[in-house]
Amino acid sequence: MLLLNYIKLFINNINKILAYLTIFLLKIRQKTLSPDKGVLSFWLKWKVCVHQPHCSQYCIESLKIFWFFRWIKYCFERVASCHPFWKENKFFIWDKVYDPVMYKVVFFSSAPIGIPFLEELFRDKRFDVVGVVTTPPKPAWRGLKISPTKIQQYVENLWKKNLLQIPEKLRWNQNFENWLRSKEPDFIVVISYWKIIPESILDIPNIAPVNIHWSLLPKYRWASPIQSVLLDWEKQTGITLIKMTPELDAWDIIWQIKFDIPFSWTAKDIIDKMVEIWPWFTNDVLFKYAKGEIKEVQQDENQVSRCYKIKKKDGLINPFEDSLDSVWRKYKAFILWPWIFFYVEDLWKKIFKITKLDIDETKFDEFKNDPLIKIEDWKWFLNEAVKNIKIRPEGKKDLSWEEFLRGYVK
Repeated sequence: MLLLNYIKLFINNINKILAYLTIFLLKIRQKTLSPDKGVLSFWLKWKVCVHQPHCSQYCIESLKIFWFFRWIKYCFERVASCHPFWKENKFFIWDKVYDPVMYKVVFFSSAPIGIPFLEELFRDKRFDVVGVVTTPPKPAWRGLKISPTKIQQYVENLWKKNLLQIPEKLRWNQNFENWLRSKEPDFIVVISYWKIIPESILDIPNIAPVNIHWSLLPKYRWASPIQSVLLDWEKQTGITLIKMTPELDAWDIIWQIKFDIPFSWTAKDIIDKMVEIWPWFTNDVLFKYAKGEIKEVQQDENQVSRCYKIKKKDGLINPFEDSLDSVWRKYKAFILWPWIFFYVEDLWKKIFKITKLDIDETKFDEFKNDPLIKIEDWKWFLNEAVKNIKIRPEGKKDLSWEEFLRGYVK
């Protein structure tokens, strides 16, 4: 193990030495042969090299980030794409291709689900997070204590408070717009920010403002795509990266990825799946889009469907009349909030929340049209397709079905 550490240290030192030596040689080239800074730059600048920054400067910046061995790949890709015949076989090129070593990103989010995406952007050396925008602290939970967003807490815990902006409003906020312009972002990346972003801000990034939407657009635009997919018993869902415009969610699609929804999956399972694979996927798509390898496409307006903001009352069920099919859909959709609950006036006038519901998939089709609970001869019977259920009386702990019957049903 000690020998292996010495070998790694030796390779790292060689990596850095070669990087510094290459930077020195490249700077000599810049002063002599480079078309942007060399002796003939007064005539050749912007005529031969089609990229901005020029290849020599790009190589120097990438060496400082990736060192020598990883730099070879980036340098080869850049130089191979930079030649005077890249467009229409014309030697003198006036069009410039913007292709920096790292793309600058300003990240907008107010939800915990944004954290893994921000983490991946911080880790990915193809991107430089130059700003993080979130919403102001607000009252939370029963005590209504003023609490900052999870995004704000995460950034402050990383000692990157200088990146934070927490504007009260975006529209007609000149100070915020000036700050954003000063960052010269290539991308604005928006994930669950919960505020409408005005056109004056969407016009700022060099490449595009990009939103991550939690459905396969154009289906399920607006507020609750994950829940609505489950309520409608969709067999597939996914994520869509879209180029933002002032019209909400009616934006051109950059890329989509989809997956199947198993029978037992809830909204939490879908979110866990997104967090598992999509931060990396998002970065990869952004990079390819910036390189021009991906082009956006228009949404098919004939396929549009919309979903609306979930309210607490949406979780209310009638276990004696609602079908198991209906209850199961709501349980999966509302498991994070507002859960599903029922109210029986004769039972201590309490609200009963269903915190766990397991269904036997092999029996579901047979009993899905029956109610969750049947009452026969003054006795309560659970639907035969239910394998397990936990019920939480208001202010109490979770109870099994048998405990619930003994404690509340006479």
